[in-house]
Amino acid sequence: MMIDYEFCEVLEYRISESLSNSENIEMRRCWCDGVFVPEMQDVFSITRLNNIKTKAWIDEGKIKGEERGQFEYELIIKLGEKSVHNFKKDLSLNECISKSKTDDWILIDIKQKIVEIQLD
Repeated sequence: MMIDYEFCEVLEYRISESLSNSENIEMRRCWCDGVFVPEMQDVFSITRLNNIKTKAWIDEGKIKGEERGQFEYELIIKLGEKSVHNFKKDLSLNECISKSKTDDWILIDIKQKIVEIQLD
């Protein structure tokens, strides 16, 4: 499987970089402090659902006079056409992580503690 420590580390940095460029000040305060290597569901389940579920640590940043801290979030990695292909062929998914400088490929629900990202 090509969802390993290296993929999780690259994803962590890309999430943080994109959030730091967000137009939404709430999201700009956030950053990713780690992505867990997922326990692999069977290949059929992943390719049928086109997503992988794992966990990430998200620091919600500071608001004047209030420290929000780090929390464990559910991370849903949605697979696009290229990432499904790479997953089935046991190829790297690193190249499928968005290169966008904005956070248009990331959805964060702070209240529900859920992050969804879209791979190519």
